[in-house]
Amino acid sequence: ALTIDETDDDVMVTINYLINQGLLEVVTENDEYYLTEIPNLIGSETE
Repeated sequence: ALTIDETDDDVMVTINYLINQGLLEVVTENDEYYLTEIPNLIGSETE
């Protein structure tokens, strides 16, 4: 939160929203996260 100049609460709300929507998964207990849609976006082009 400090790195991106946001409050801890704002960051946690965003993380919890992304997890609840299935867009973010907790990978390890050390706060590592995985954005689930990234593999679908790699190698694609916009129209």
